[in-house]
Amino acid sequence: MWSFVEIDRGSKEGINGETMMDELDLPLFDFRTLTVATNNFSSTNELGEGGFGCVYKGMLHGGEVVAVKRLSRVSDQGIEELTNEVRLIAKLQHRNLVRLLGCCIEVEEKLLIYEFMKNRSLDKFLFGKFIVNFGSFLCLTCGYCQNLACFSKFVTEKEKSMELRWQLRLDIIRGITGGLLYLHQDSRLKIIHRDLKASNILLDEKMNPKISDFGLARIFGSDQIEARTKKVNYFSGYMSPEYAMNGHFSTKSDVFSFGVLVLEIVSGQKNRGSSYTSSELNLLGHTWMLWKEGKALKLVDESLRAKFLEEEALRCIQIGLLCVQEHKEDRPCMSKVLWMLNSEIAQLPQPKYPGFFIGKRDMEVESSCKQDDHATINEVTITMIDATDIITVTQPLFINQTLISAREVFELGFFNLTNNDLYLGIWYREIQPRTYVWLANRDAPVDSSFAKLTIGKDGNINLVDRSETAIWSSNQSVSATNMVAQLLDSGNFVLRRENDGDPENYIWQSFDYPTDNLLPEMKLGWSRKTGINRFLRSWKSDNDPGSGDYSFKVDIDGLPEINVWHKERKVRRTGPWNGRRFSGMPQMKRASM
Repeated sequence: MWSFVEIDRGSKEGINGETMMDELDLPLFDFRTLTVATNNFSSTNELGEGGFGCVYKGMLHGGEVVAVKRLSRVSDQGIEELTNEVRLIAKLQHRNLVRLLGCCIEVEEKLLIYEFMKNRSLDKFLFGKFIVNFGSFLCLTCGYCQNLACFSKFVTEKEKSMELRWQLRLDIIRGITGGLLYLHQDSRLKIIHRDLKASNILLDEKMNPKISDFGLARIFGSDQIEARTKKVNYFSGYMSPEYAMNGHFSTKSDVFSFGVLVLEIVSGQKNRGSSYTSSELNLLGHTWMLWKEGKALKLVDESLRAKFLEEEALRCIQIGLLCVQEHKEDRPCMSKVLWMLNSEIAQLPQPKYPGFFIGKRDMEVESSCKQDDHATINEVTITMIDATDIITVTQPLFINQTLISAREVFELGFFNLTNNDLYLGIWYREIQPRTYVWLANRDAPVDSSFAKLTIGKDGNINLVDRSETAIWSSNQSVSATNMVAQLLDSGNFVLRRENDGDPENYIWQSFDYPTDNLLPEMKLGWSRKTGINRFLRSWKSDNDPGSGDYSFKVDIDGLPEINVWHKERKVRRTGPWNGRRFSGMPQMKRASM
């Protein structure tokens, strides 16, 4: 049973660290009080164990429940790290950061007292199975007995709560985002956490997430971008490549850890400790392969049983991949992450290859060593794979995503101009200002609140709104399964069978339906194969891509010629084709230089 004692929060005599306590105006607990409160640090009160020691549940006088972090006497975390953690967290106030209530420093004992988080840590919900030693079991339902009926009730309730609904996962991601943004930007200090992981995300009784464990955190100056540590004592699946290999840390190394955490929350799987293919890819590698194959939704935790919004899940996966990109300069800052999470119509950039690792063995990295001297260099593999250029039946395209052709020449996605109407189009990826070379729904814009490009059950490419009503379709009579739509480096968007031996056997292609641009390899005029008359038509105006009044057509009545039309009136003609040139156009002659 719990014991209670009075705490003299004003007395600091004879206790180490009183100067720090005075400076921070923190309550100082005596060791005897905490011993009684935790039932002599009983194993039945233990909440968790980490590299720096154990955390216990304790009850103070008046019934206040707290979490007591007792540092191991052989821990690497000494008075300096403890002082660092106290100084940092005592100055921070945010709803998504755990609150420090006080500390105790007596001889060899070093303890921190935190607010108690009823639902413990996030990793228990994502990955953990509760293992109970029946011999030492103390009922967590009533807090007193060893009644197995109470235990059964506890397990049943816990199994129910272990199912993190999608909205709850999304709220947890947003909460962690807010807490990390506060550390990096919104507090008076610029703080790098350096140890962000699922076990350091605590959950209160309402499942609100709170970032904890600031023992490794560092304060940066307002103009400081990066720092370096001489030694990384362990390798974790949350560690960025530049931190693991060279000891360099910054806000972007925290962003990498956040990205791993997001993918773990979406998938319910650990980054390390599980293999997904014969090559033993970790979660980041597995996610990237699914993204590349257009099957990212397969990553979502099966326990959700499809009870989630696809566009939200894909947005989170894409944000996670953006955060774990290998090069830190490619990763977004946390303010950008928050904007991407909360903006439904924001068009997210395509992620580049992540810094992910193959193999699951812990390693120690001496950052002061030369690169050639790394004994563990072969443990790390960075895989470079191109951005995705296809959609499939299981992998649609949402308004926050784009397709990029293999050589990154063209990009396909949703865009708007001066109003909320959305269009699906193709543009040159590297040319500014953006030049749109093709539009699908130029005369049928979709509302900006929702749009999805998908391959329907009929095998066609369909642009649908929130009610799954087709706004635009490739509209072909196809009976094939396993259809994919691909953006080519020519700018052609094609529909084909996934396993067709002839890669140019297109069932449908955007080149048959040009808008106002003639690209290389594109043809105008009547197609003998499809019977389609291919011609160009202007925009209505600079800000309205709808079909305009001018058209550019090949006339095949008689000898072929090209005419420019204004509505129904012919305003310019090339003259008939005479076998060598259009006769009505000035003949170009070679000049002597």
